Amino acid sequence: SVNDGGSLVQPRAPDVASRADAAWTALEAVPPLAFMTALAALASMALNQGAIPALGTGTASALLKPLTQAGEFSENLAVIAGLIALCACALSTWRGGVLLNARSRLLLVIFLTVLLREVIVATFLDRTHTTREHVYFAVGAANLLCVAIGMRALDLAGSWLTRSVAGFATALPLLNVLCVLLELTTDVQLDPWKHRAYETMQALGELCYLGLLLGSFPLLAARGVSSRQLVARAAGLLTLLGAGYGLRVAHAELHKDFAIVLYNAQRVGLLLDRAPAVYALPMCLALAAAVNAMVAGGGARLQAAAATLLLLASGYGPRAPGRLLTMTLGFVLLARAIAALGRRRETA
Repeated sequence: SVNDGGSLVQPRAPDVASRADAAWTALEAVPPLAFMTALAALASMALNQGAIPALGTGTASALLKPLTQAGEFSENLAVIAGLIALCACALSTWRGGVLLNARSRLLLVIFLTVLLREVIVATFLDRTHTTREHVYFAVGAANLLCVAIGMRALDLAGSWLTRSVAGFATALPLLNVLCVLLELTTDVQLDPWKHRAYETMQALGELCYLGLLLGSFPLLAARGVSSRQLVARAAGLLTLLGAGYGLRVAHAELHKDFAIVLYNAQRVGLLLDRAPAVYALPMCLALAAAVNAMVAGGGARLQAAAATLLLLASGYGPRAPGRLLTMTLGFVLLARAIAALGRRRETA
């Protein structure tokens, strides 16, 4: 550029405050293919862990083959779209520097590389390339990444509700890591103390997972009185009633097999033998809250809605590489949403 005297003047560096605002704005935006990943993962869970095992418990059905094909398609779609969405989140986090500092960003690259390697191998290569050790490495990397993201979200949370959700989102993967470490010991089933510790951490982790699903309802519910928010509440209510009725019909039709199907879908076990229907409430509330937020709109809450669907589709403490990917993406989106909501509360 040229000044009034005709001499060359170097352009000024971008303002630090404007760059920080741009980073926060990017953090609030929903990453590409996030909702496609969430919907595909939810369909994969409903088909592969729900409808197909339920049909397999009875007589052969003509629907089994097309449902199996649809389940495989939705699973592959969730993995491919999830890879793109998670890489987009990682790139945005690396550039913005809002959620993680330099040391944490280095850990992000390491953990993400281990997780993505296992997901790609399990999805696109022969299953023989996936060993037990590789699966445990992927489980540890995914959950440690979620712990790092959750701790940062806990620091940036702006209200008691978001702090509670961030607390559940931090404790849950941490308990998963501790359970995996105990699983790696050879005498976990023989040593009564280790076995009791493992069961206790499993129960606490499951309570954190259920608390996360329940906490999504007040976090995502529309509170205004505009026409769009009223429609959003109506859509959420219809989703709640429809999902509750569907689970009630499934429980009545499957009887004892309902607990098996529910375990395949959610990997919960604390009340599975005594009262499996209790799990219907947090699942239905989480689904209704996500639909409510999707209709109502809003960048941060849209991310939280996608995160809720991803966590619901992944279940508690997943071990399959594809569900590990969707779980990690869900925690990352939830942390981004909590940080954005906290920032909006500070600047309001």
